[in-house]
Amino acid sequence: MENGSSALRWRLTNSLTRNMVSPELVEQWRVRLAEWQERLALGRPRPWLANAYVRVLSFLLKQYTSGDHPAPPPAAADTPPPDRPAMPLIVAADDVSGKPPRGGGDIRSVLEALKANSPPAEPGPLAAGLPADDPIVVASFYHPGLAAGLEHDLLAAGIDARRQRFRRQTQVVVRAGDLEHARRVVAAHAKFGRDSIRFRRQYASLFSTVGGRLGAVVGLFVGAFAGCMADDVSVFLLTTLGVASVAVPLLWVLGLVAGTIVDD
Repeated sequence: MENGSSALRWRLTNSLTRNMVSPELVEQWRVRLAEWQERLALGRPRPWLANAYVRVLSFLLKQYTSGDHPAPPPAAADTPPPDRPAMPLIVAADDVSGKPPRGGGDIRSVLEALKANSPPAEPGPLAAGLPADDPIVVASFYHPGLAAGLEHDLLAAGIDARRQRFRRQTQVVVRAGDLEHARRVVAAHAKFGRDSIRFRRQYASLFSTVGGRLGAVVGLFVGAFAGCMADDVSVFLLTTLGVASVAVPLLWVLGLVAGTIVDD
């Protein structure tokens, strides 16, 4: 009974699909089939591709049309030209069926056996959290003054805090047991303690600019003094340019070095 219903469903599906195929598409299949058959007859390269197209198109025409259609070429057409040897297809084994799949009960039993034979994992030293006396960093600042201010606020709140340097920043360290209490102090300090490259003044740029301008002023002052002593405008100009050409780069470099030290 089941086989009869399956055959009926197949016939209905085939009939609906056949009605959906347009005559234009069928004609395209006919033209393509003739082209690939001609290619096989002429012995063109890649006969396996032409043979595959011929079989697929012949199958489609047989399924979705009625009447006789050109049959696939004989087996001799599958033979490639003498100058293009073909690799023979060798079937390694006729029987490719393997073991039946395992059921859920078999898989579950194997997993339970693996779990029973696995040694229990021992908890690590930090499974319960950090010890109360261990140090923990609560904030880091580029500006040392902000770190000192936070340390002062923490000490005023009764929290043991200290500062330490880490690369270009100053870290504020508290005990792990005081972390929850320190969170409120750090949050209050962060409302006005804005410390970043965006909000922080770059003293290296400021000091170098001031140093360059100061060098120009020194050159102008020395040139004016020399010009007044010699009572000659040319002496004033030459002295000003000479002193400024030395003082401006010298004081600019000194300002840059001083600003870099302050920034770090």
